[in-house]
Parts: sequence; C-alpha cells; structure tokens
Amino acid sequence: MAKERVLSTETSDEPDPKALQQAYRFNSIWTEVGFCFALCMTQFLAEYLISGFALQLPLLSQRNPDFANQDTSVLWPASLLSLVMSAMLLIFARLSDMFGGYWFFLFGLAWLTIWTLIPGCTTSITVLNCARAMQGLALAAFMPSTFAIMGRLYVPGRRKTVIISIYSGWAPLGFFGGFIVAGALGSHLSDYYFFIGAILSALTGFVAWMTIPKSLTAVRNHNIKMDWIGSFFMVSGLLLLCYALAAEPYANEHSDTDGFATAIVLGPLVSGVACLVAASIVEWKLAKSPLVPLSFFKSWSVVWLSLACMCFYACFGVWLYYTVDYFQNPLANTSNLSRNQVALAIWYLPMAIAGLVCCVILGPLLQIVHMKILLLFTGCTWITAPVILAVSSLPLSYWANAFPSILCATIGINLTFTISIVYLTAVQPPGLQGLCGAMCSIFLGLAFAFSLPIGQIIMTKVSGKNWMIDAHRGAAAYDEDDRRSMVLGYRASFIYAAVSAGLGLVLCALGVKIPSVLSIRQRRQQRDGGAKERVACDE
Repeated sequence: MAKERVLSTETSDEPDPKALQQAYRFNSIWTEVGFCFALCMTQFLAEYLISGFALQLPLLSQRNPDFANQDTSVLWPASLLSLVMSAMLLIFARLSDMFGGYWFFLFGLAWLTIWTLIPGCTTSITVLNCARAMQGLALAAFMPSTFAIMGRLYVPGRRKTVIISIYSGWAPLGFFGGFIVAGALGSHLSDYYFFIGAILSALTGFVAWMTIPKSLTAVRNHNIKMDWIGSFFMVSGLLLLCYALAAEPYANEHSDTDGFATAIVLGPLVSGVACLVAASIVEWKLAKSPLVPLSFFKSWSVVWLSLACMCFYACFGVWLYYTVDYFQNPLANTSNLSRNQVALAIWYLPMAIAGLVCCVILGPLLQIVHMKILLLFTGCTWITAPVILAVSSLPLSYWANAFPSILCATIGINLTFTISIVYLTAVQPPGLQGLCGAMCSIFLGLAFAFSLPIGQIIMTKVSGKNWMIDAHRGAAAYDEDDRRSMVLGYRASFIYAAVSAGLGLVLCALGVKIPSVLSIRQRRQQRDGGAKERVACDE
C-alpha cells in the first residue's frame, strides 16, 4: 500500500526534477528493475506463506498424527505466523528508522529462507510451529524495511506511485500462487511447498543484495530511540493471550472442567492481559519514544475504524481457513476436492483476478464515491461471505454458493485495507505516516491470530468435536450423528465470522466519521496556505 499522502493520487503533468533524477540512484535501469523485483517478491512471499498454508494445513494434519495430540489448536501453526509478525512489526519498523532498512531487509529474507527450508525436511509438529513463528519474524523484519528503503530511494511523485502500485499488485498474485503451488503438489509432494518458498526467498535475497544501494539505505538516525520495555511487555502479552485461546480446545477435551478454568489456559490468559496492561502504561505514560504514540488514537473515528478493521479481518481469517477445509469435506462437496487440490485452487481464482482489478480501480473509485459509503458496503460484503456458506444446503454448488462467497470476501479484503490506509494517512500528521501502514498490517495479523482459535473454540463447543482434524474421511465413514455434528460445527464458525463482520459494520455506521476526500484536501490546502501567509507576514 502507498506510504505517500494518500490523497496525492492526483499528480501533476509537469515533470518533477527530483523524480527525473531517480534513475541515477541505480547503476542502470536493469538494476532498478531488479530492485523492484525484490520489493515485489516480498509481497508475493508474504501472501504465498499465508494462503498456501491454508491449503497445506489439512494435508499436514492427515499425514501427521501429532496434530491431534498437540496441546493447542490445529490452527495454531497458521496463527503463529500472523501473531509473531504483528507482535514484532512495530519493533522492526522502529529499528528500520534507526539503522536504515538495508540490513533488516536482507536479514528478513535470509531468515525466511532458513525457516521455510527447515519444515520441508521434517514432519515434527514442534518444528513446524517453531518454523511458522520464525517465518513471522522474517516477515516483520522485511515488511517495514521495504518502505524505509523505498523512502530513501524515491521522492514522492509519479515514479514512486508506479512502483507502489506494482508492489501492491503482487499481493493477489502471491495469494493465488500459494494456492496453486500447494494444490499442484498435493499431499505426496507437500514438502516441496516449503522448498519452493525457500528457493524464491533465497533468489529474492540475492537480487536485493545485488541491486539495493547500501550507501543510501544503511544510514543510522541517532535521533530515534527504541522503547525496549514497552516492546517486551507488548510481545509477551500478545503471545501469551493467543496461546491461551489456542490451548482452550485441548484443555476442554482433556479436562473435566471448562477449558478456561484449567491452569494451561488461565495462567497464560491472566499473564497476557497483565502484560498488555503494563505495555499500555509504559507506552502511553512512561516511554519517551513510544512505538505507538497516544496521539495516533486521538480521534475517536480512528479508534472505531481500527476496531472495525480487526472485526472484518477476523471474519476473513475464519472464512479463509474454514472454507478451504469445508470445500474439501465430502459432506459439503461431492466434487472430491480433497483428492484434486488443483481444482480446489482454481475455485479461488476469482480472488486473484478480482484483486488485480481492485488494485486498478480503487484509486479512481475513491475520488468518486464517498469513503463512508464504500466502508458500509464493505461491511455488507463481509457479512454476506460467511452467511452464504452458513445457510446453504448441502452439497454446495460452486456458482450458487462458493463463487458468491469468494467474490464477497475478495471485495471485502481489498476495500478494507485500501480504505483504512487512505483514511489513516489522511487524518494523521506527517510524523505518523509511516506508522499508518504498519498499524494496518498489525490489525490484519492480530485479527488472524486471535480469530482462528476463537473459531475453533466455537466449533468444539457447538459440535463437541474438532472436526478440522477429522473431516476428510469418505462420506460413508460418518454416521448420521457425525454428519449433523460436523455441519453444525462449520456453520457455527461461519456464523461467528458473520457476527464479527456485523459488529464491524455497526462500529463503522455509528462511530466512524469520514469527511469527503475533497474536504480533507481543501482543509490541508488552507492550512498550508495559512502557514505560508504567516511566514510571509513574519518576513
């Protein structure tokens, strides 16, 4: 997403002398092409590891019996990447501002190469969990450094806008790329999903090392400091809280009492909440350089929009991982997609196509349609996506059930992320512009990390069993009670996603006040003009 002042989508036809000099920051045009390739591949890899793993997870759970015996949710490996990425993103963003993005960009790609290669060499669930956490750490390292490097090499203007547009367009390519690679490999070659990711990461790191000008991107800023104490409490609190939610289904199944009353859940839950309270006190009361200054949430509209976005992203997390599993279920789908992973990947092809279309049309659309209207429309699409699957009769029809749900989710994720970036960068001062993009990514990651275990808790409470571990046997293997229980569990999870989206829609409708793009621009021009007049009077 663009890190410029978002309302600068209108660019002057007059050539910018500074922009014309950008090519000279590289040795040749091919060096710049290689640099852009490295930037875009980071976006591709991030989406590849999220979407493809959604398809890999059911296969891994079938091959490895340890999935059913671990003391956390079967979705814990999926949650870990998003959780660690979100918890560490602000820390690496601050470090990139302090030391430049060059070394953190290369470190992230090298670290990603190592920890994407390792899970392909073993079937251990412990190693997989560790690898997913380390992959999240790698993403947190190179995502903010990407924009730090871009800010060093490009001034705001048409050239930078083109680079950012290309960068954003690789997200849907990576999303579908992960699906198609995981689907084509199937269960017998699933290890190669990780090997291919490691090779792409290593290639990206090599190209970045060859093309990024080190002298311009490894510059230290001594005026920026790190809040280490607040960082420690923030990361600890998020990890403990999410672990408690992920462990609840296991604790509930292996205990005579409610899962939340057991020590394995209650201890991390209380400790996590205490750490987050301590992090808030340190960040907003004691720290001289807080990672998230309190002024960022000075406007109540920003608070409500942030909460609404997390509700929408929570809906998307549950929708994504549960539809992949649901579409392969022999009771829900007679197409036998569990044996034809490529066909399952093709079911999600509209996400890639619609994602690319949204990248092209959303900019002009935001200049025509009021953002509040688009935001409310987004909430409606989020509600519709899981509701279609929750109320559809079985077996599912692709064109009547799956396709409309996929289309609604695609529109929702693209509109939500774009509108949040546009609005936050429009209302925040220049000193907090870089934080806006990081916060939007954090909203997405945290919503994924917490919604997946909550969805599994709801499935287990309603149906009495975690069907995501045991949902791919032949239809004849289930008795009537199993069939009823399984369908009820999946539908309960989809209803939870719809309720989450509905809460986000209510927050948007009642709490978010978005002035028109024109009025924001006019106020900014008036403010800038007033400042110039005051300077002229002083002179």
